[in-house]
Amino acid sequence: MSADPRTSEEWQLAVDAAQGCLALEFIRVLGFIEEAGTVDVSRCCEILDRAERSGIVPSVDAIQHFIAETTSEIETERVYRVFLKAHEMSGHPDLASIVPFLTEERFA
Repeated sequence: MSADPRTSEEWQLAVDAAQGCLALEFIRVLGFIEEAGTVDVSRCCEILDRAERSGIVPSVDAIQHFIAETTSEIETERVYRVFLKAHEMSGHPDLASIVPFLTEERFA
């Protein structure tokens, strides 16, 4: 079981990572990338919700930095562009609105 972040810096890292995980899971579910691991969507949402109540929100570039940290240098820009295009095409106004989509039984 994972320990909760304690400091504001740890919370910021956790929030940014949760945002990045949701973004990658979104484009994985849509079939744009192969499965790279297991994302605990519920835990990501829990982290984001708890942090937001304390005034901590994802960094503007959280998704781009997360993708850069988790993909090869060659793939980073391509994966980020795929995310932006898929997100735009989905019609979801923000990343939080895709969570019900990610938790549908057929994708879980």
